[in-house]
Amino acid sequence: MNGGWDDITKAELTELAKELTDRMIADKYGVTVGQVRYKRKKYGITMYDLACQAALQEGIVGRRNIKASAAKDWLLDRKHIDPLAKALTQYAFRSGPVENMHAEGRLTDEDMKILNQFMVNRLAGLLQKALDGAWEEIADVLDRYITFSRGWDSAIPVMTEFKEKF
Repeated sequence: MNGGWDDITKAELTELAKELTDRMIADKYGVTVGQVRYKRKKYGITMYDLACQAALQEGIVGRRNIKASAAKDWLLDRKHIDPLAKALTQYAFRSGPVENMHAEGRLTDEDMKILNQFMVNRLAGLLQKALDGAWEEIADVLDRYITFSRGWDSAIPVMTEFKEKF
């Protein structure tokens, strides 16, 4: 690292953001979390991009030319429940309005940890039941939750990312 916070480069901040939360970076440099988020935004460093880069490096994604049967086998492998639950949480929850709320300070780092873990655990349970073939149990649970979501706006499937490449 070069010098202090004012001298930090985009590359240095990117490397820090891969390993540390905004709060940890702020503490390390004696600045506010808002200053860290501002500089990340200024440099165009998003948590989504960092997550995609990390996933590619870990070999979790990047299977663009994989045959359908191999992709299915990979997705149905029980050892992938943890990374899949995390990826689904990132895709369906974290890479959206909640990240903006977090970046704007409306959710603390601790709030995000709690919300992320809740989502990951729920999705891992759902994936586990699906792999167990417990379709009646899944349908029964989801049927109960349909009642709570009756007043929501209709779902509009977002398909753009399925055409994009990381």
